[in-house]
Amino acid sequence: MPNSHVNLLLIEDNPGDTRLVREMLREGGRSHYFRHAATLAEGLAELERETPDAVLLDLGLPDTQGMKGIEILTGRCPELPVIVLTGLNCSEVGFAAVRAGAQDYLAKEEVTGPALLRAINYAIERQRLKSQLHALTRDLQASENRLRQLIEENSDGILIANLEGIVRFINPAAERLLQRRREEIIGKPFGYPLDAGTTNEIHLLLDNDQERVCELRRVWTEWHGEKVVLASLRDITERQRLERQLRYAKKMESLGNLTRGLAHDFNNILTAIIGYASVLEIKVDGQEPLLGPVRQIIASADRAAGLTRALLSFSRSQPGQMRRLDLLELLTRFLHVLPSLLGGKIRLSQILPAAPLWITGDPAQLEQVLFNLATNARQAMPTGGSLAVTLEHYLLTNDFRQQHGFGKPGQYARIVLQDSGVGMDPEMVQNIFEPFFTTRETGEGSGLGLAISYGIVKQHRGYIICRSAVGAGTSFAVLLPLESPAEG
Repeated sequence: MPNSHVNLLLIEDNPGDTRLVREMLREGGRSHYFRHAATLAEGLAELERETPDAVLLDLGLPDTQGMKGIEILTGRCPELPVIVLTGLNCSEVGFAAVRAGAQDYLAKEEVTGPALLRAINYAIERQRLKSQLHALTRDLQASENRLRQLIEENSDGILIANLEGIVRFINPAAERLLQRRREEIIGKPFGYPLDAGTTNEIHLLLDNDQERVCELRRVWTEWHGEKVVLASLRDITERQRLERQLRYAKKMESLGNLTRGLAHDFNNILTAIIGYASVLEIKVDGQEPLLGPVRQIIASADRAAGLTRALLSFSRSQPGQMRRLDLLELLTRFLHVLPSLLGGKIRLSQILPAAPLWITGDPAQLEQVLFNLATNARQAMPTGGSLAVTLEHYLLTNDFRQQHGFGKPGQYARIVLQDSGVGMDPEMVQNIFEPFFTTRETGEGSGLGLAISYGIVKQHRGYIICRSAVGAGTSFAVLLPLESPAEG
């Protein structure tokens, strides 16, 4: 007996059978709290008052016959163990009673005290274990539901594959990441190594030729009794791009600080050289053998001073003469002289807006940016080609920020120079704005033109973006913030 005191309810209309059951329980030597009901209705009323540990039920009651009583009792109290006591000694009736929900079946003419006590004890224990099992099953189902919800709502792509790499399950995030519907993936090979316990990066090439970099983690687990690999896919494309942007910004800041210090020190030395050389030029005036070399010293020093000014422009230490200006007018003036810079082998086309685009800037510095970009385009087309220049109003949105990792949303003027030159590979594009970096042969340029342009655009609170591919030309886009109506 699981307890020393057992609460029993006997539903029996025969007084003799009721006395017999009471005597058999007394013989067992156990303490039983015994209640009696002569009809099913009375029994249900007793259940309302107090729930017993077990019910002893006769199948032949005045208000119900057969299995109906079992069904009503188990329907009212699903976890209540019911033991059938009946005068029908028939195995088929016994099986039917158990199928209807009874824990046990005893024929009255064969039952003994020990058999009855054993049946009661076993029924209560079975029901207790059954209730525990039901509770555990509910908890397990709830846990599985929570786990499934976590998997379904997880922002990482999650998939399950068998040992052969065949996908058995994917969550919605994996569908979005792979740009495939669930039915297109399940039952097919995943296509990437699924060695459990490892983490590595994979590159997904999607239908739109877009490449996404994902971190792939894998662990062994069991799923529906089968050993499988649970893999998680985390899109780290944006994180890697932002990390590159941060590294580049820090590198450019460090280069700017280094360049600024060197330029100032070098400029002080050049000031002394130019000063003393100018004095020497006066002293040797009229002495031709000496005057020529002195003037060469002064000219070389002036060129070096121009280089220091360029370095200061890159580091943004050289203040600009900022004023309100019409970028359309500035670009139009530049386009008038641009053909002479490009030469006869390069075709020039232009698309300009009808209305002015007002910005705050230094005209000389912005013309220097245009000159540097045009020079870069000319040098990329040694045998000729085409250069398209566009000026337009541009709305910078959060999509731009997500794509490039920087940018303050707002209204901008955008200048685009697109050439048909040889183009550059991704590594060159990544380093194109660094000082002294050049794609030309040694001695053909200082490598400062684009670095200076970068610094000037930054000083104007703008952005400069380079896009290029080998054999497909290069485009530079310069974005400069427009004046707000209040500023105008």
